[in-house]
Amino acid sequence: MRDSTIHSRLRDLHGALRLIEPGVDVDFIIRPRGFGLRRALPPVPKPFSIVESGELLRRALELFEAGRRGERYAGGAAAIRDAALLGLLAAHAPRIGSIAAMRVGVQLRRTGEGYTVDFGEEDIKTRRRLSYDLHPALVPVFDVYVADARPALGGSGTETLWCGTKERALGVGGLSKIVFRRTREWLGVAHGPHWFRKCLRTTAARYSPEAALDAAALLGHGAEVSVRHYMEAGATAALERHAKRIAHRRERGRLLAERFFAEGERARRRLDYNHPASDEETSP
Repeated sequence: MRDSTIHSRLRDLHGALRLIEPGVDVDFIIRPRGFGLRRALPPVPKPFSIVESGELLRRALELFEAGRRGERYAGGAAAIRDAALLGLLAAHAPRIGSIAAMRVGVQLRRTGEGYTVDFGEEDIKTRRRLSYDLHPALVPVFDVYVADARPALGGSGTETLWCGTKERALGVGGLSKIVFRRTREWLGVAHGPHWFRKCLRTTAARYSPEAALDAAALLGHGAEVSVRHYMEAGATAALERHAKRIAHRRERGRLLAERFFAEGERARRRLDYNHPASDEETSP
């Protein structure tokens, strides 16, 4: 259990006990030995790895091509479905609950040369409507999925966008299993749908504050959240640059040392050749 979770549960316990027994001092729960929880039990950030969103989108498009060749389960239809799902997460990273609510012609609409993704207030955790154009690279993926792969999986009998076999719609649990399985295949480590939001947020923040604010709008965050991640990503990038500089200088030092050692060795050998030791020097 993470420290932040322990903090939250201790505060909940403190609040509940104050309601049950208002006259009893229970502050020791949130101030053990007179120290605050953060001092008594410093929170440790949960480590996680990040992959550039462009790389994740590239892998999704490769999966789509494999599906078009008929590879994998259901003659490639499952791979095409998974490519559409993972591509949507890589490019736009909506919450998995919003993805599960998508219906053809409602949250996903064909408009002109592409698609519009339109989540209503009831589809979004923050209750704020969110609408955007689908990434152009995903248009052919969704064309093939909606027209061919989805009916092949039995999706003609359901109005929801995502379906498994036997005309059964995929909910949050089923979609999450797909994401865990595919990311394990790609990276050797399974990641859930929310991880894509971290990747997109960090990828955008590494480029500029403006991109961080764009990510805030896309992900449905407040601007301050993405600006904070921009600062964190900037610090991370600075550390990476510093580490690369140190590694570069160490390598230069190693090469210089090898060169000077080799030159010294050649000079010693020339000296030995030109001035061989006398019998007196070599005699015991």
